Amino acid sequence: MTFFLLFIGYLIAKLSGSWWAGWLFFVIADGLHYLHLLGKADAPDNGSDKINSGHEVSKSELQSAYKTLGVDDTATAEQIKSSYHKLVQEWHPDHNPSDEAKQRFMDIHNAYYNLKRHKGFT
Repeated sequence: MTFFLLFIGYLIAKLSGSWWAGWLFFVIADGLHYLHLLGKADAPDNGSDKINSGHEVSKSELQSAYKTLGVDDTATAEQIKSSYHKLVQEWHPDHNPSDEAKQRFMDIHNAYYNLKRHKGFT
């Protein structure tokens, strides 16, 4: 998807004669694409991936979240963030086009969201 957006940005730059118009398109379109992916992770369409909104995170959800991110329950906010960023880079659908990657990316995001809410960090 990113290559496609970059190509469209290149075409806009060539046709308009202004490199910044193409660059601006690419930055905005790529940002919207990323937000769209996060929106899918925040609002899954099947019940098995629900993010716990407005409720306490259950113990089983916390255990699952720690396992998904590969950290133990004594992990600091920095360790959780670091693990999250490494896993997101590996499983992001733009870098890994498999169906498994899309599901894994959503699971990682949901786990991080739950731990962030539970531990109270930003």
